[in-house]
Amino acid sequence: MKKVLMILADGFEELEFVAPFDILLRGGVEVVTVSISKEREVTSVRNLVVRADQLLDQVDSNSFDLIFLPGGGPGTKNLRKHSAVVELVRKHHQNNKEVAAICAAPLILGDVGLLRGMKATCFPSCQAELAELGALVTQDRVCQDGLIWTSRGAGSAAEFGFALLAHLVNQAKADEVRAQMQFA
Repeated sequence: MKKVLMILADGFEELEFVAPFDILLRGGVEVVTVSISKEREVTSVRNLVVRADQLLDQVDSNSFDLIFLPGGGPGTKNLRKHSAVVELVRKHHQNNKEVAAICAAPLILGDVGLLRGMKATCFPSCQAELAELGALVTQDRVCQDGLIWTSRGAGSAAEFGFALLAHLVNQAKADEVRAQMQFA
């Protein structure tokens, strides 16, 4: 069974977390949520409180196939300034493992230096900064280049979840979950 680590910070965008989380779980992927604060409760940009499974300092990232970073302006700012998150993403990628980020969160991948010369997409207001960080910015709703997966925002969150599920499990499972959820 594939395992995904979802890293949550206060100010995350609800749909960018919930849609991929739900789709991956329905598809049989083990998803573990972690909070970057000292509390397991994490508050979204619109005050939805989520109780993470663990705290970041309790996690062994080696056991995960993919790290997922939801966006949201405030959440991304909190993730970007957290040195343990930056180091975790760097080490995970250096171990030839995949990283996924949506909305503003691809900026974190740029900060780490993972996007130099790589295709990536993000929320439109972040495109110039992402390009300055070395990314070849695309207008794709979901973009995959090597070990990096990126997506544009809340409106592409379900599509991103299905793409990740197809990759981590298979297209048949993604199609099955899509039909069950009435996305077909």
